[in-house]
Amino acid sequence: MLTIMSHLEITKLRSSVRKYFDQVEKGKSYVIVKKGKPIAKVIPFHEVKIKKAQGWKREIKPVTLRSGIDSSLFLREERDAR
Repeated sequence: MLTIMSHLEITKLRSSVRKYFDQVEKGKSYVIVKKGKPIAKVIPFHEVKIKKAQGWKREIKPVTLRSGIDSSLFLREERDAR
């Protein structure tokens, strides 16, 4: 999908930021220009749903050791001591 971005001088953006961000929410994209040079792109944010990984990538809950220390903290300290 080809998206055409409008060029927008930074001073115009500053003076009417709400108006331009409302347009971005509706799907419009801008290239922000300062002294004739492009400095940034403002594009709509699209939330992407990521499936949770199965197996070794799943979140592992830390185990509390008998000494009361969190297992991940213990392992970090051991690793740093080497």
